[in-house]
Amino acid sequence: MSLFPMPPKVLKVLDKLRRNILWHGKKEHKGYNLVKWNIVQKSREHGGMGVRNLKLQNSSLLKKWLWRYAEESPALWKNVIQQKYGQNGQWCTDESTDTYGVGLWRTIRSLWTNLGRTLLSKLAMAKKSFSGRITGMVKAL
Repeated sequence: MSLFPMPPKVLKVLDKLRRNILWHGKKEHKGYNLVKWNIVQKSREHGGMGVRNLKLQNSSLLKKWLWRYAEESPALWKNVIQQKYGQNGQWCTDESTDTYGVGLWRTIRSLWTNLGRTLLSKLAMAKKSFSGRITGMVKAL
């Protein structure tokens, strides 16, 4: 799950198995779910049961490889990726146009734009929040 994208069918089967734990009824008869699945997946701090969203977790673990690529000092795996795909700035590789092979890094690299947008929106929110505190402190003085 850390290195390979989980196929949607596998996600569906795993979620079905996990949902069946919270089931009211006998095996022979269909019952009803005791708790809505979106509530079950919320963190405990937000009133849920803390069951992880596997699709989100898989995506996060794949994006972690992008972060490791950007942050890790030269390692053998990083050098191999650089030689195969080329370097695009300091943070990522060029996009892969190779049509043959497994395309493991191609799949991980395709998440780069999503990760970049997420980071930029988080930074923008932090900047807005931080500047508001500074403005509030200045007004208080």
